[in-house]
Amino acid sequence: MLGYSADHFAPTQASWDLLIHPDDLDDNHAAYLRHERGETEQYEHIYRARGADGRWRWLHERGRIVERALDGSPRRMLGTQSDITLQRELETQASADRERLALIARHVPGVLYQFMQSADGQQGWFSYVSERCEAVFGVAAGELMADASALLRRVHPEWRERLRSSLAASAVHGAQWRMEFPIRRRDGADRWLLGAASPQRLTQPGDDGHTAWFGYIADVTDLRELEAASRDKAAAEAASRAKTEFLSRM
Repeated sequence: MLGYSADHFAPTQASWDLLIHPDDLDDNHAAYLRHERGETEQYEHIYRARGADGRWRWLHERGRIVERALDGSPRRMLGTQSDITLQRELETQASADRERLALIARHVPGVLYQFMQSADGQQGWFSYVSERCEAVFGVAAGELMADASALLRRVHPEWRERLRSSLAASAVHGAQWRMEFPIRRRDGADRWLLGAASPQRLTQPGDDGHTAWFGYIADVTDLRELEAASRDKAAAEAASRAKTEFLSRM
């Protein structure tokens, strides 16, 4: 596991301690003492140990005292050690990726999200939503991930069924979802949102598979008002030209 030969060090805890990272040694011993005192059913600890190549490996060690002397002191202990270095590296990378995504999402004007729906379409939940959702929806990220209907309740009542139907159609056909819909935030402001997402069917053992949407929702209220003003201006200019042409003909 660590690359040493069997006779590299004596079969004692003191010899093994020489391989444990100095920053992990005290915590490792404390975990053992808690088990020795009967405070835990088994000894368990994760620590770093130096391999023969000089690299630090992450080990997950478990053990249990199975025999004690008459005075109660431990005589024999059985356990296992597992090399979890790859798992820890993957966890570290995943954590870094989450932090990077959160930093990017914090500077995006809209909301990034992942929405999940059960195979029967009866249950839906947000497995991820960026923190900008409170500014856009008026609903905190934690609240929305705990209860997806918190967003649906913000949608104007006459638009809720349209929203459900559009998601259902996207799930059935595997087509990109895109829809504009109005909401009323908790502060009473009426806003228009544009949502876009790509669905992906996730195969789960024992069912037909969940559907996940990876997408983005933006507040397009100002854009809609700008477009409406532009249309009104174009209509006014067309009316003015028609009036000028009429008068010139007269």
